[in-house]
Amino acid sequence: MSLVDLLIASGQTDAVNQLIRDIKPRTAEEYVQRAKRYEQLRQYDQALADYETAVEIERDNPRTQLAHAGLLEPHLSAETAISTLSRLIEEHPTSSTYHRFRGVVLRDISRYEEALRDLNKAVELLSKDGDLETYLSRGMLFVKMKQYEKALADFDKALELKPTRSHWYKRRALAHFHLENYEFAIADLAKRVEERPEDGSTLWWVPPADVAACPDKTFRDGMFKLADKAVNEADTSYVRLARAGLLEAFGRH
Repeated sequence: MSLVDLLIASGQTDAVNQLIRDIKPRTAEEYVQRAKRYEQLRQYDQALADYETAVEIERDNPRTQLAHAGLLEPHLSAETAISTLSRLIEEHPTSSTYHRFRGVVLRDISRYEEALRDLNKAVELLSKDGDLETYLSRGMLFVKMKQYEKALADFDKALELKPTRSHWYKRRALAHFHLENYEFAIADLAKRVEERPEDGSTLWWVPPADVAACPDKTFRDGMFKLADKAVNEADTSYVRLARAGLLEAFGRH
């Protein structure tokens, strides 16, 4: 742990600010590192400014673009994020990352056709070692558009390339559920519970109301077995709350 990390952990904000002010970055990587410090302090304007500078120094570094875009999406309004990402796309037209994040913002405000154009372009521009979350982003758009076969194809592609990403199985389970592939859906959710039982979101990735309305008894029973397994292996308030939501959907209080 660095000195800055230790100071942040101990709440010595003034000392951290002074240390950060004393940093004089010259390379893109040094600007990225300082931006991450600003993020830790929730000084997002300063962090964004440093990421912008890093991107200017190394115009085609996807890792830097990913860190930059990942900060834009949650900390700006949708319209401001779209405007900023549109400018960045003009400046970096071959950036899969910026197309992907603009697509995600558009998806989240239900501008689905525009989102699809961006996410298709992001996939087209994806390099061999690029960010496979791009497939997940488009897959979740297809879920929202109720194009579940296309969603499943994207989730399959991502998991084919990175089968160890257990949190991706939740997304594929949702596509399987909507396609009435209930056996595959429960199997994917079981993979996530097996690896990370403390992740209570696994129990509501398929909404509890949809689980309760599911005509397949084996799937419904399987969800309760997974909930019990998660509580037995990771008895946290988060997991218990997730199981309670499932019980409530079935009228079991």
